[in-house]
Formats: sequence, C-alpha cells, structure tokens
Amino acid sequence: MDIKYIKFRFLVDQCIRICICKINNMRYDDEYTTDEIKNVILPEMTELKKIDKMSILPPANERYITSYACAFKLWGWNMKKLSSLFRILAKINAEYKHL
Repeated sequence: MDIKYIKFRFLVDQCIRICICKINNMRYDDEYTTDEIKNVILPEMTELKKIDKMSILPPANERYITSYACAFKLWGWNMKKLSSLFRILAKINAEYKHL
C-alpha cells in the first residue's frame, strides 16, 4: 500500500481514538457534543477507513471532510483555541485532498 494511504489511515485511526476518548470523558464546557461525534464524525471516519489505492475518489478540488467543514462553519467550534479533535480533522482534510 502507498505511504500516503498508510498515513491517511493512521490519521483516521487516531481521530477515532480521540473521538472515543472525548465521548468517555465529555465535560460540560467542551465545544463539541456527543451527537456531533457519534452521528457525524465517527460514521464519516468509519467510511474513510475503507479508502485504499483502488478506491475511486472525487477530483481533488472536490474532496473535503464533512466533519471538518461542519466544525469550521456550522458547529461554531473555537478557531482561536483549537482542540485536538479539530486539529486532527484538519490534518485528515488536507491529506484527503492529496490521495
């Protein structure tokens, strides 16, 4: 398997671990909700894990991670103090464009 796919899968696995940790340790003041993690981020990461070199992907300029877009534009996560979850979503979004 190509190194970029290995790196991508590693980031996705890391995001899943962060999500599970966040769900188990959710605090009232966290910027993300259990619903955002369980209903949007984790399902998307599960689908992204299936991507390999043989996958047919949309053109690079049309590839983005929905979770990243939602956190950035819809959910209103803090862009001045980035959480570990947002940082990993940003990395996955950038890597996805280069597959």
